[in-house]
Amino acid sequence: MTLTLKQRASIYKSLSPLLGEENAEAMLAELPGREGDELVTKDFLRAELNEGLGGLRAELADLRTEMHSLITAQTKWFAATNAALLGLVITVLLTLR
Repeated sequence: MTLTLKQRASIYKSLSPLLGEENAEAMLAELPGREGDELVTKDFLRAELNEGLGGLRAELADLRTEMHSLITAQTKWFAATNAALLGLVITVLLTLR
């Protein structure tokens, strides 16, 4: 829960005489001053991490699929090139005999 400036001022005025200005400021420093200062709960953090990890896992799965297809295509190209080169070498050797 965030406090408005008016609420913070009211709390400060109430605590200041009891605790002293420095202690009242220290207590208010522990309370979120604006929405961006709210403390993160474990559940919120888990949800955010799971969402990020889910996206990362999907990206890695896509990368694996892409790499697999590229390696398969490369292997086929090397095999065909080697077969053609071997055929050419055999033809040249048989012609030179």
